Amino acid sequence: MEEKRVVHATEGKGADTLTAIANYLKGKEDKGTPPEQIGQICIDLSPAFISGIGKEFPEAHIVFDRFHVKALLNKAMDDLRKKERKEHLMLKGQKYLFLKAEENPNAYQLALRDLSLEALPTLGEAYRLKILFDDFWSMDDPQTAQGFLAYWCDLAIEAGIGSFVKFAKTVASGVCTASGGLAF
Repeated sequence: MEEKRVVHATEGKGADTLTAIANYLKGKEDKGTPPEQIGQICIDLSPAFISGIGKEFPEAHIVFDRFHVKALLNKAMDDLRKKERKEHLMLKGQKYLFLKAEENPNAYQLALRDLSLEALPTLGEAYRLKILFDDFWSMDDPQTAQGFLAYWCDLAIEAGIGSFVKFAKTVASGVCTASGGLAF
């Protein structure tokens, strides 16, 4: 980490990718690295990677990177927008209004977005959940963060918005199956 260089890269998206990495680390001639020495591994929310880490690096704490988590949440928001767009012409050309950070839209865009959120309650609820999820990133205490995440997942599932239910189940699955510990 101090040198900020790539130690090893390998192709693949399955659990066997982690096996290849573990074999590489164990097999280094000059200094072998036992799997128990790996303390943290940062990944996306891939079930295959979670499984591979559990098998090859059982002591490692899994860290889900913020970029991939936010990308999945934005996909859930956009999937709902697309579905709503088929029924409501007012959403035409508004894709990025629901994906941009709060500080980026101009006054006209904010008014248009707020009108859409008020007129379309399902979209409004999804956007509220999206904004609420961002509170997670500011939490310092792991127990508080984990409790908040469980609470948020319950809210999303209770809302019954298909793409958000799917996202919540993905997040909950990652939290429950991560070996050794969990962080985002």
